[in-house]
Amino acid sequence: AELACSPDRSPCMVQAWLIYSIAIYARGEPQEAQDAFSRAVEIALELGMNRVDFAASLHPENSIEAESMRRTWWELYITDVFMAAPFKGSAFQCSTMAPEVALPCEESAYTGTCDIPTPRKMLDFKRRVFASEETVFSSFSYRIEATTILCRALVLNRLRDYHRDHLQAVENALVSWVNHLPPKKLDIVDSYG
Repeated sequence: AELACSPDRSPCMVQAWLIYSIAIYARGEPQEAQDAFSRAVEIALELGMNRVDFAASLHPENSIEAESMRRTWWELYITDVFMAAPFKGSAFQCSTMAPEVALPCEESAYTGTCDIPTPRKMLDFKRRVFASEETVFSSFSYRIEATTILCRALVLNRLRDYHRDHLQAVENALVSWVNHLPPKKLDIVDSYG
């Protein structure tokens, strides 16, 4: 009731609506969760949280606050896919946008045991496969990529007809995701993949 009555249109409200939507989704109220999530996305887009310069416009780029803004956008992106998964007719709200926002850093830096490094771009993450030496990104970055692959699979599953090549591309992305995990992050993959 407090959220619904508040006229506030700030990043804190985006975070509040996002957390609320996740909580009521977990409680088994998918339509109410989707409505709350839509409010979070609406405010986020109005504020421009999906733009590359948003976090740095409010806070220094290497601050905890700027990192929190980047993480908020990416959590919206991930939640968008997970909430849309069970519903065939549900449209993606965030995950179809070009990824401008810099990637989050490792948890150890964000929780205060290290300095926040200069944020890395999604393009750098995608190019890591062709880099001459192994580049390790944050665990959050690999989570974002896994979510993107899930989104591709969901989109493919919703089509009546698709070419076998589209299915093969998603299968290749899944295999590639596991094969391109750095050795120190492989512990999340068990013997069954």
